[in-house]
Amino acid sequence: MSRFISRFALIAVAAIGAASFASVASAADTREPDALHIDVHNVNFDSASQVRGLYHRIQAAAAEVCHSDVTDPLTAEADAACRQEAVSDAVREIGQPQLSAIDDQATDHSSQLAMSEGNR
Repeated sequence: MSRFISRFALIAVAAIGAASFASVASAADTREPDALHIDVHNVNFDSASQVRGLYHRIQAAAAEVCHSDVTDPLTAEADAACRQEAVSDAVREIGQPQLSAIDDQATDHSSQLAMSEGNR
């Protein structure tokens, strides 16, 4: 079983455009969507450590795909949303309950952190 993670840079492009980086946005519009191949063929989904390892590989792939060279708060926020969506999409596509449970925990933890930072 092999899967691809792909994510269009639309969120990042919108954030860049909103931040008035028109030349960067027009360059990003012409970019091909990024995709990384993650092989899950040899993952034993009965092994918690192998499932966690796969989840970390998915996160690393999402970080690579959802990385912008522009460093402003809007783009950083868009990159973070892209990473989270790419990971969740890949997990959903793989369709293994053990992997979904790890993603649910990570997503819940991220939501709690965002809420606590928002209350500061």
